[in-house]
Amino acid sequence: MADVKNHAPLHYNQVEHKLVLLYLIDKMDLPLSRSQITDFVREGEYMDYYTLQQTLAEMVDGAYLEKIQDNNNTRYSVTDEGMTTLEYFENHIPSGIRTKISKYVHDNFHSVKRDFEITANYFLDNETDEFVVKCGVYEDKRVLMEINVSVVSREQARLIQTNWKSNVSALYMNILSELAKPADAEPAEPVEPVGSEPPSEEGSPSEEGSPSEEEPPSEEELPSEEEPPGGQNENEMDAGKTG
Repeated sequence: MADVKNHAPLHYNQVEHKLVLLYLIDKMDLPLSRSQITDFVREGEYMDYYTLQQTLAEMVDGAYLEKIQDNNNTRYSVTDEGMTTLEYFENHIPSGIRTKISKYVHDNFHSVKRDFEITANYFLDNETDEFVVKCGVYEDKRVLMEINVSVVSREQARLIQTNWKSNVSALYMNILSELAKPADAEPAEPVEPVGSEPPSEEGSPSEEGSPSEEEPPSEEELPSEEEPPGGQNENEMDAGKTG
């Protein structure tokens, strides 16, 4: 026993290991993946990897944790039996460890929540021989958006998966904005490719109010004959002769 304590002062017995995991998952208030739990254990040096895997298996077998299979990912949540156990034995966890776990939850909650609420998974549809990518955004167990996209190759499916997770905010807002437009709203201006010319031709007739082909002037609008030099007309010249 002395050797174990000398190697790792933060190591606890088997019961305390289980209480630490119950306390973590309960405080996070979200199902945690195996990798997220592993990161927590390594950062706090609570137990080694093999002890963690054994403890998780025993807690699932003992109905303290429920194992949820999320496509290729495994998540763990606390069962009613686990909550009852934690309520009875929470004080057996040293106060310093409880404080440390609470700080870890505070620092990592948003990243864990974001990872849980944004999904992008793909699978092969045997009927169509195409890959179906399922992208989703969720909030407080509500579905905000789910999109299924069929593509012909695994590479395309992986690319969509990566792009959805890295650009989900912009993609979500753009899709929602387009779908929520009123039916009588002005259509959006088409985005022209860079360097392209506008589709209209120069000199083409335009709509009402713009210049059109000129009509020939009427006789009333025709200009009068030019006056002879000196600014006198023919009648004035005749009068001058008789005078």
